[in-house]
Amino acid sequence: MGYSDPPFAILPAAYEDIDTLLDIYFHAFAADGVYPYLYPGLSREEKIAFEASGPKRVFKEQPWAKLWKVVEGKSEKIVAWARWHSPRPLTAEEREQVGDPDLFDQTIPEGSNMPLCEDLFAKLEWAEHTFVDREHGLFLNYLVVHPDYQGRGLSKLLLNVGLEEADRIGASCFVVSTVAGEGVYRKVGFKEIDRFVVDTRPWGGEEVPWFCMRREPRSAEKVKRDERLSN
Repeated sequence: MGYSDPPFAILPAAYEDIDTLLDIYFHAFAADGVYPYLYPGLSREEKIAFEASGPKRVFKEQPWAKLWKVVEGKSEKIVAWARWHSPRPLTAEEREQVGDPDLFDQTIPEGSNMPLCEDLFAKLEWAEHTFVDREHGLFLNYLVVHPDYQGRGLSKLLLNVGLEEADRIGASCFVVSTVAGEGVYRKVGFKEIDRFVVDTRPWGGEEVPWFCMRREPRSAEKVKRDERLSN
C-alpha cells in the first residue's frame, strides 16, 4: 500500500527508522505545550532513546500498529510520520484484564521532570483506556511533521491512511490532540469528546489543554459525494 503526492511519498516505516522518527518528533514539539519541561536533565540522545523505546517495543510486539513515513523525493529524507493502530480481536485474558491491554509500563529515566512526566503519562493512559476501542476502532497514536515541512499537506496524507481504512470498515477513529493539532483533526471530521489539562506553571509554563477527539466513519455514499465535490 502506498500513497504519493510529488515530491513526497508515503511508505511503511521500518524498525531502523524509529530513532529518526523520534528526532523529528522532538523538532516538531520543541516549544509546544509540556514538552520543553519534560526532560530538563537529559541530553537529546537520551530523550530520543527513552521516547523511542516504546515505539520499538510496539513495532516488535503489536503488528496491528502500523508506522508510516513521508519521504521527500529522490533523497528519501523522512520529513513526517504517523502510527495508526487498527482494530484487532482481544483474547479472553485481555478481556478480563484491568486497564488497556496494549499499554505497558516504562521506567522514566533519571533527569526527567518526574512529577510532570507522571501527570502527563497517567492522563494519556486514562484517555486511551477510556476512549480507545481496541476491537472495533482505529487509534492515531502519533502524527508528526518536521517544522520545515509543515503547511504542505503532509498531515492529510498521513491521516488519509487511517481514515480511508476506517470508512471502508465502518469504524470510528480516536486521537488525543495538542492545541496545535486540534484544528487539523477537526477539519477532517474529528470532534472533541473530552479534554484534560496538564499544569506546567510550577516550572514556568501554563495550563496546557489536551483534546480527546473522535471521528465517526463516513458512509460509502458520503465518501463518493465528497470525492465528486473535490474533483
